[in-house]
Amino acid sequence: MRFMQRSIQWQLMVSMGAALLTSILIVILVYSSAVNRLAERYLIGEALPANVTAIRNDIERTLAAPITAAAGIAGNTLVQDWLLDGENDQQAAAMSRYLDGVKKQQDALTTSIAVLESGHYYTETGLTRKLDRSNPSEGWFYSLIDGNLDRRVEIDTDKATRQLTMFINQRISVDGRKLGVVGLGYSLRHMSELVSGFRFGERGEVYLVGADGSVKVHPKSEYNDSAELAQLMGGEAAGRLLGGERQTVRFERDGEAFLALAQPLESLGWILVSEVPEAQIFGEAERTMWTTSLIGLGIALFFLFLVVLLARGLVKPIRQVTSALVEIGGGGGDLTRRLDESRADELGDLARGFNRFIGSLRSLIGDVLKTSEQLRTAVGQVSHVVDNTAGRAGRQHEMTDMVATAVHEMGLTVQEIARNASNAAQASQGARSEAMQARTVVGESIAHIERMSGDIGQAADAVTDLAQQVASIDKVLAVIRSISEQTNLLALNA
Repeated sequence: MRFMQRSIQWQLMVSMGAALLTSILIVILVYSSAVNRLAERYLIGEALPANVTAIRNDIERTLAAPITAAAGIAGNTLVQDWLLDGENDQQAAAMSRYLDGVKKQQDALTTSIAVLESGHYYTETGLTRKLDRSNPSEGWFYSLIDGNLDRRVEIDTDKATRQLTMFINQRISVDGRKLGVVGLGYSLRHMSELVSGFRFGERGEVYLVGADGSVKVHPKSEYNDSAELAQLMGGEAAGRLLGGERQTVRFERDGEAFLALAQPLESLGWILVSEVPEAQIFGEAERTMWTTSLIGLGIALFFLFLVVLLARGLVKPIRQVTSALVEIGGGGGDLTRRLDESRADELGDLARGFNRFIGSLRSLIGDVLKTSEQLRTAVGQVSHVVDNTAGRAGRQHEMTDMVATAVHEMGLTVQEIARNASNAAQASQGARSEAMQARTVVGESIAHIERMSGDIGQAADAVTDLAQQVASIDKVLAVIRSISEQTNLLALNA
């Protein structure tokens, strides 16, 4: 409820900003969810196995040359004939030079030929020692001779250089007859550097593991032939990889999650193990998500700024109308004030309507002022008439008082005449009685009656004068009634 009581500008900015930010947030959440699903499906399900397979193929191509070289020595007819002929001493020096040439060509640490019949062990420097089946350290040779495999990769310490060496041993056979073993040795340090060149991402590592779980070649040379796969990733993950699982295996080391994948190296009989931090797999997706989020936030802020400008632009004309109405309502408004009508939208229509309203109001107030001026003049005239009427009424009041006094006095006179007439009637009755009783005094009575007749004549004259005065009073009353009616009419007009 408080939201609706705030200003329109605030409501517009909050509502439109909230809608904009909410839509951006929903888009970012949907996008991040889709990116995570795609990253998990593509990077883990496709990209990681494809990269590991590519690394395995590169390693096999890298090892193909020494393996081919070892197979070439074992299949060389000169070598075979030399062994079949009982190791001719005249050709021994030539064999040493041949082995030295292969060593330099393959950048190997050592090359060798071990002869089954004599037990002689030849290197690029010539005959170095003699093998003995009873010596446990020579088990690599006799196990390959007695086994079913033609080639085996072994890690052992080279007797000449005292270095830990990876030997590619290839059995020499002619028509099923086992003659010996050709060995091509590479320094494990060199192999570690070679393997470290095959990386997956920034921190991913690739290393070679034997079928028994021992680490054969690792980018960290201290792990070469001295660590177990279970030590690096735990027994469960190591067991799954050694068991032939080709899916991505997740494990933790030092509190960090890793993803591991294994591919067999057919040429060596080993397993290529590739491990990469899980954060690195999703790092690019997370960076993309954050970049997209920042871009979306920037766009949201930009459009929010536009919303603020739009809200201000929309509210400004309304505030102008409000200010003008407040000024007009306060009694000091300027009716000549006009709003900007240049806008072509609804606010322009509002400004034009407001201006027309103010114009009509100004015209109306002008007419009212003109009418008020005319009314003021008429009121002045009526006031003057009322003043004159009041004066006349005063004079009329005085005349009325005078007439009333005259009428009162006339009434007293009439009463006096009436008493006199009554007395005269009584006296006449008495005279008649006395005349009838005493005819003797008729003369006196006649004289007295004559005097009384004169008095009655005078009374009649007085009554005639009274009637004339009453007629005059009636005329005065008629004039007073006319003046009173005119006064009432003037009072009504006023």
